[in-house]
Amino acid sequence: MSFNWAGDYALAEVYPCLAVLDVDIGCKVADKWSDGGWRWNWRRQVEGGVSAGQVVELGIKLTEERCVEGLDFWYWQIDPDGKFTVAGTRNWIDEKVLPSAMCSTKWCSWVPKKVNIFVWRVLWKRLPTQLALKARGIGVESVLCPTCSDEEETVNHVISSCSVASSIWDLVTRWLQVTRNLGTGSDSLFQWLEGERMTVDKKKLLEAIVWSTMWVLWRFRNDKVHEANLMRKDTLFDFIQDVSFCWFNSRQKKLRISWVDWLQNPFYFM
Repeated sequence: MSFNWAGDYALAEVYPCLAVLDVDIGCKVADKWSDGGWRWNWRRQVEGGVSAGQVVELGIKLTEERCVEGLDFWYWQIDPDGKFTVAGTRNWIDEKVLPSAMCSTKWCSWVPKKVNIFVWRVLWKRLPTQLALKARGIGVESVLCPTCSDEEETVNHVISSCSVASSIWDLVTRWLQVTRNLGTGSDSLFQWLEGERMTVDKKKLLEAIVWSTMWVLWRFRNDKVHEANLMRKDTLFDFIQDVSFCWFNSRQKKLRISWVDWLQNPFYFM
C-alpha cells in the first residue's frame, strides 16, 4: 500500500487506518491479486468503525482499475496504443501545443529566402507591429499604424486593411486582372491564393508577386517608423513591379518575359 497503485497517491496515504492493519504494507500488486480478485492480510479482523468504512472505499476504488496477469509495463497515455514513440509524441505536440494556421506554409523559389521567411512570419502573426511590441512590454509612443494613423497596427492591418495597403492591392489586382475576395486582413490574402484555380506556373507567379507586395508594404512601414524617407507612397506600386520582375527573371530559367510585357500583364505571356 506504500506505492501509487491507483491515482496520484499511495493507498497508505488515502487509507491510513488500513495501512496500520496491513501485514505487508510494502508488497507488490501481484502479492494482493490472485485468481481475479483482491486478497488482503490484515493483522486483525476488521469489524467496524473507520477501518470498515475504508475497506469499502478501497474495494470501490480498486474496482475502477483494470488488472491483468503478466509483467508490469509502462503505458503512454497520449498514444492510443499506450506505447511511446518519438513520432507519436511529436505529432501530439504539433496538434495540441503548437499553434495552427488557417493555410499551409508556402515557400516560393521565385523570391529571395528573406521574403519567404517574412511571409511565414505574416502567416503566423509574428511581425513586430506596434501593438505586438506593446504587448511584450516594449515602450512605444503609439500603437496606431505609422502608415495611416487610423487604426491600431496589427499584422492584418499593415499588410491588408491599411488604406495605403488597400490602394496598393487594388493596383496589383488591376495590373494582373485578377479578382481578390473582399475580406480584410492578411488571412484573406492567403485564403484567396488557396482558392485560385490556374496553371502551376501562373499560380507560382501570382504567389511571387503577392509575396513581393507584402514585403514592399512592410519595408515602407519600417521606413516610416525609422523616418528613413527612402520610399515614397506614390512609387510603391512601381517598386513592386520592378522588384518582382528582377526576382522572377533571376530565379528561374524556363520562362522569359520582357520588361514591356511584364508591365502590361505577365500572365498574358505564360
